[in-house]
Amino acid sequence: MHRRIDQLTDEETVLDLFETMNSFLDGRVPDFAGDSPEVMAQLAATLAKIDAGQRGISTDELKDRMQQWRTH
Repeated sequence: MHRRIDQLTDEETVLDLFETMNSFLDGRVPDFAGDSPEVMAQLAATLAKIDAGQRGISTDELKDRMQQWRTH
């Protein structure tokens, strides 16, 4: 991919490619506001559950879920 980009010679093609890549990535990468009120409330609720003795999922279960998310 880098080699092909390096072979581009005109500015218009480079700009077109740049816009295409941005459009593609913007559609695939969700925005994540880690400090949003919703995320902070969910984190607080999770910490309260842990403090109350409730356990989360195991590392192995997390790995399994992540693999499923990546393949769907």
